[in-house]
Amino acid sequence: MQAIKPEILPEILILIGEIDEFKGGWRAYQNLAPERLEALRRVATVESVDLLHPYRRRETD
Repeated sequence: MQAIKPEILPEILILIGEIDEFKGGWRAYQNLAPERLEALRRVATVESVDLLHPYRRRETD
């Protein structure tokens, strides 16, 4: 029985590379100090609240 050699298209390689890059980004966050993670959480919370209240942005512009 012969082994089947699948054809890997360039588009598939690009997608695999994007997945690998995404996973690498998450691994980098696992190594951050707890203080840094907390600061990032605060920024994310503030930005998400700002998105929920667009009228507040217009008042300060």
